[in-house]
Amino acid sequence: MIPGGLYLADTSAIARVACPAVHQELSRLGRLGLLATCVTVDLEVLYSARTPAEHATTAARRAAGLVDLPLNSDIGARARAVQAMLAAAVSTGPLGSSTCLPPQQRSTTTRSSCTTTAISTTSPR
Repeated sequence: MIPGGLYLADTSAIARVACPAVHQELSRLGRLGLLATCVTVDLEVLYSARTPAEHATTAARRAAGLVDLPLNSDIGARARAVQAMLAAAVSTGPLGSSTCLPPQQRSTTTRSSCTTTAISTTSPR
């Protein structure tokens, strides 16, 4: 079973880590052990490594500091179904992280001089 209440440390969150509010929230979630990853996200993050040493360091940090979520065909099917539901619910623009939030939470996402940011959460299976 996948524990609920985890937050996926994906590339959209990492890209905004220079924003103080996002950095503070990611740091807090990391200290609480609530940040997660999966092989798909790791491959996307590690694709950006510029050297073998950077690849190894980044991979080791993610392995040591993040909960590794397992993937299987059921999880893949659910992810595709959720993405399809989001696509059907949004008539304009790309599917972004704030799209994944319930409407009542969209107005409370972090706003500062940085781009509005929301961190995707996982749900128990």
